[in-house]
Amino acid sequence: MKEKYKTKFDEEERSEKSVQTKITKNKRKEVRDDFLNNFFLPLRQKYEEDIETYKALFPIKEKEMHDEEREYKNIYQHGEVINSR
Repeated sequence: MKEKYKTKFDEEERSEKSVQTKITKNKRKEVRDDFLNNFFLPLRQKYEEDIETYKALFPIKEKEMHDEEREYKNIYQHGEVINSR
């Protein structure tokens, strides 16, 4: 019995799983599209409209920034470097 019906049930399980996967993908797509269209994109557009205001709030320019000297510490175990910070 097991051998006789195994292929039939396997095909049914695969088809059901495929249907469930499609449903899940569609739900995720709907949630993603809803988030993008109703939250993220309007927020981004508002930010881009007011970009000069935000630039004025944060006057530090990238060219004015300089790298700080970093100190590295190595952790050794029997002559081998285990970790470097």
